[in-house]
Amino acid sequence: MGEPNLEDAELLRCPFHEQNLFPDELDPEWAAVVARYFAALSQLASVVLRSLVAALGGRPERVAAEFARPESLSTLRFNFYPEREEPVAIAEDDGAELSCKAHVDSGLLTLLHQDERGGLQVRGEDGRWHSVEPDANAFVVNTGLALQRMTGGDVQATRHRVLFAKRPRLSIPFFFEPVANFVMDPRSLGLPYRSAQGRQEYESFLRESLAKFSEYQR
Repeated sequence: MGEPNLEDAELLRCPFHEQNLFPDELDPEWAAVVARYFAALSQLASVVLRSLVAALGGRPERVAAEFARPESLSTLRFNFYPEREEPVAIAEDDGAELSCKAHVDSGLLTLLHQDERGGLQVRGEDGRWHSVEPDANAFVVNTGLALQRMTGGDVQATRHRVLFAKRPRLSIPFFFEPVANFVMDPRSLGLPYRSAQGRQEYESFLRESLAKFSEYQR
């Protein structure tokens, strides 16, 4: 789901802005609760990103404008892994059975809540896969491909995967993303890096990054 407060007709012309459509079977309070959750995660992600930008020598005050709601492209997902008898894939590097293949997120920052079943692994600087144990009072913070690009690779995108388990699993990632016309250039956040890939707008970058997924190949 995207921005809960999205009503502006001009914004809806952007391909990645869509009004949310919820099934009638959901409890009437569900949308309201999730809208509050979306708002809370937006605020938390803003604090995390501002802190990171400041630590990298940038201009944290620019985050507010470049990630403003409802213009931002932030999304909240409910990734349900149903009960299965066989893994979705086998890892090429170590033969691990997987429910989700290794990948990096497209955006700048992801806040992830795991359920108690766990299964998430991240690849460390040592090249090994490390399990991330579930913690009901904590979020996993993943950095994405956009941030890697804007920092010249100093902040690497978090490569992660999900180990196979027969039991069902739910993960809830929040992708904190800027406005569509955010310029993919370190100077947009005052970061002291040189741009190696021009001044592409985020909407164009996102379209290229998501092209590998079937739901975006329409």
